[in-house]
Amino acid sequence: MKNKWFGAAVRIYEIWSAALFVIFLVMAGHRRIVFCIWQISNILAILLLVLNIAILFQKKRRILKANEELGLFKKRLESEK
Repeated sequence: MKNKWFGAAVRIYEIWSAALFVIFLVMAGHRRIVFCIWQISNILAILLLVLNIAILFQKKRRILKANEELGLFKKRLESEK
């Protein structure tokens, strides 16, 4: 099962990491601001990870429910024969 959301999140994080590196280089004298930006970056990365995990569990739940319904449908067809 391919997860496009995870690939998109990884790409966003790669771009943000590159931008963050440039910000670190430009604002080397402002340590407090850079630290706050770094913390915000970590929070965003964690939120993206939680979002991806939630999406994966939702897909898994949907697949399990569909398999269960398919099993019940097969049993009903066999009982009708």
